Amino acid sequence: MKTFGKFIITALLIALSQNTMAQFEVGLHGGYSGHWILDTALNGNESIHPHNGYYAGIIGSCTFNNDILIETQINYASKGHSDISMNDGHYKRDLYYLDIPVFIGYRLNWRLSLMAGAQFGYLLRAKKNTEGNVIDGRDDCYPCNASLVGQCTFMFTDRFGLNATFDYALTRTFNRPYTNNDGKIEEDPGHNIGFQVGICYKLEID
Repeated sequence: MKTFGKFIITALLIALSQNTMAQFEVGLHGGYSGHWILDTALNGNESIHPHNGYYAGIIGSCTFNNDILIETQINYASKGHSDISMNDGHYKRDLYYLDIPVFIGYRLNWRLSLMAGAQFGYLLRAKKNTEGNVIDGRDDCYPCNASLVGQCTFMFTDRFGLNATFDYALTRTFNRPYTNNDGKIEEDPGHNIGFQVGICYKLEID
């Protein structure tokens, strides 16, 4: 969380240091979300598959000197993982987050921009599905999540484009300990990792 706070302060300092008028833009985006819970020990991970989900949200961006970008988003995103465990059969975990990333980036031209930043996520709900038996899974998870994020945006027109985002969580997903092969109780090291690909649309602001 400290990393996220420092990143926001850095972004604001960059914005305040600019001497030219900033260009503000607001937009919408959404699309496919593919995620895993990397290194988790819960329910085995013998045959992990990507969790097929979705995301949708709003975008607010500010461009300085026609090339320096500061962008933030508010997104609803489904994450999780699924596997076919030798011990537990078919298993799936669905996690639904409110994600707030903040990016600093560079606009190479009017079509292409590259950005990197930090993301704060809050777990809204969770569910576990084992062989068709669905139960609430929020008690197994930490409510907050911090990640590193990167994004590439390509605009087909002035208002319509495609963006691709990669995120890597720095914090653990689960707060439920497990017993390892040596009989010791350890914290589960699983953390979210994944990507999102979707369309974006810039709204006209008078």
